[in-house]
Amino acid sequence: MPCRNTEGKLHLSSLDINWDLLETFKGHLVRHIDRIRQFQEGLFVHEIRRFKNATWMDTSPCWINVGIDMCEKGPVIQWLAQAHQQILRFALPTADEQKVQKLSQSKSYMHVCRVCQLVDFAGFYCEPHSTGQEDKVVYISAYTTDKAVTYQLHPGAFRQHYASEPYPAKMKRLLAEVQLLSEIFKQCQDQPCTARVEVRIPLKLALPTFMDVLDGFMERSVMSIRPKIWW
Repeated sequence: MPCRNTEGKLHLSSLDINWDLLETFKGHLVRHIDRIRQFQEGLFVHEIRRFKNATWMDTSPCWINVGIDMCEKGPVIQWLAQAHQQILRFALPTADEQKVQKLSQSKSYMHVCRVCQLVDFAGFYCEPHSTGQEDKVVYISAYTTDKAVTYQLHPGAFRQHYASEPYPAKMKRLLAEVQLLSEIFKQCQDQPCTARVEVRIPLKLALPTFMDVLDGFMERSVMSIRPKIWW
């Protein structure tokens, strides 16, 4: 059953399904989500309890996400917004250059994800459609692996603050929350952050994907930032 927090937002819970109903459930689920454009050709994966990383999956057809990480010990790595077309070219090596350029500018298939509302740093997720046919790529995603420390299910230090809070009656709580925010961001300096690009392709094409990565691609696509400056 869904639960509401103090702000009235719903937090959905989970339900157990008997093992003998999984096949029926999978059929209904896949048929329904296939009607939604963003979830078309989705896969149903079921985690087997008590066996770590053991899953049962519908393998007809079977697609897999293949990714590569850009990482450096210590610094925070971020994707450059100006490199999105180059990243698409890397993910779609045989696609026509004009099609790749058009795809990078598409508002329907190319979805840019800004980092902390910064203009220069951004990942994206993309549905290449016909542009990805030759490479058999149906989905591309460029993102970073750091965790969003501002995410919280219930109101906390990262809640919305108001102009009235610096008044004397509320100042004590505000100062306590600001101190907590500082401590959290300081702890984040030890958090690894790599830049990852993934493509969704047929399983049989997984091994040869991303075999050749040139140094120039990394130099022009990402930026390395000292953790103390970033956080």
